[in-house]
Amino acid sequence: MDFSKLSLSERQSKLAKEIGIIVLGVLIALALGAVATAIGWHFEVRAARQQLRYELGHNLKLLQWWESTKGCTSDRLDELATVLAKASETRRLPPLGAIPRPPSGSWPRGVWDSQNAAQTAAHFPARELASVSRVYRLFEGIAESNRQLSDAWTALSMMSGPGRTLDEGTEAALYAALATARAKNDFTSQTVRRVLGHRLGQSYAQIDPENPPVITGARKICGGIGKPIAATYGSNAGP
Repeated sequence: MDFSKLSLSERQSKLAKEIGIIVLGVLIALALGAVATAIGWHFEVRAARQQLRYELGHNLKLLQWWESTKGCTSDRLDELATVLAKASETRRLPPLGAIPRPPSGSWPRGVWDSQNAAQTAAHFPARELASVSRVYRLFEGIAESNRQLSDAWTALSMMSGPGRTLDEGTEAALYAALATARAKNDFTSQTVRRVLGHRLGQSYAQIDPENPPVITGARKICGGIGKPIAATYGSNAGP
């Protein structure tokens, strides 16, 4: 059709139709692109969710192990407090065997951090994202508390040995370590209960069959302090 022979109104109508077709095509292309993107994120979120289930399952298993020994940890701290109180009177630590420590393990969060960095987490359903975020914040607090708890138990391990004079500096350090260990043990126990009681809990978390969690010395703390080292052992018996 010779466009020049059309009237002005006909040309405007035809132009409007052609523009409409172009706009419609663009909108359809954008819609299809959005659908494709949404489908892509759906698969990304599904894969990320499974990895998060495994990471959370690993950490929850560690918490269950930790929770199962918290009473033993309190007993050991009471035992060490009694030993230290007597040593404060005699000014000498008694022969004391190896001091077991509470169970320890890694508290991984690499999957969560990587999914946030990749912006995959932002495409989770809002309630699920909020719940997972809260649980990981609790894990962060537990991990920091456990680092301080580990430092305190390292200091308390100085009590182990064949017996030696208790100077004021060592005494103060041991009492400070006892106080820290008690406080962090209580804090961790309270936080563990919050995590285990969270609605994500056991129904969300899973154990990765190819990478089960490993914890160091899961029940050693319940075995009590080791056999006392003879006061005559070596040259560390003290004056």
